Amino acid sequence: MQSLASRGIGVHMASFNPFAPAFGSRFCKERLISPRYQDKTDYNKFFLEQVRKTHYDLLLPCDDVSVIYLSEEKERFDSYVRLVLPDHKTVLSVAYKDNLARFAKAHEIPIPKTFCPEGISEYEGLSRELEGEVVVVKGVRGAGARQIRYAQRGEIEQAAWDILKSGLLHNPRLPVLQEYVPGVNRTAYLLCDHGKILAFVGFQHLRTYPIT
Repeated sequence: MQSLASRGIGVHMASFNPFAPAFGSRFCKERLISPRYQDKTDYNKFFLEQVRKTHYDLLLPCDDVSVIYLSEEKERFDSYVRLVLPDHKTVLSVAYKDNLARFAKAHEIPIPKTFCPEGISEYEGLSRELEGEVVVVKGVRGAGARQIRYAQRGEIEQAAWDILKSGLLHNPRLPVLQEYVPGVNRTAYLLCDHGKILAFVGFQHLRTYPIT
């Protein structure tokens, strides 16, 4: 918001959380309270109504749930506002970690060794094919403390159950099982147009929760 506002662009922000920190920013020109993610129909309807009644130049979904929801209705939104998103099929191929792992394997893109179990009872057996004392259990959607566990042998099934407790919205399928790669945690964000890099930023995580 600050970057856009510094260029003279008015920014309206929407969130289902009335206490969203960005609502307190002086760069937020208007605050919109959206429905919660759990009802996709109401969520998309809310944004369609907003872009119909207000002339917005651009709609920017800023998290994986809104990216998935809005990309599914992209053709309807395109009549009223620019929505910079790939098609829904492409979004689904990368928004879910099991889909992304299969895509990477099919295209020979190196990633940590990854399994997509079809039942809870498979975790411990598959973990024996991974090196090291610790393995990574990741929910197929989302990130952060709720969707990732670092587990030792004998703890892996419980780690999967713990992740599933965060609900079906982020866990329509079982978590993936992945080898643990030690090292510094770095992230890169890229904006691309069919493979051409338009903008990028890279950073190193100095503090995270959980600390592991």
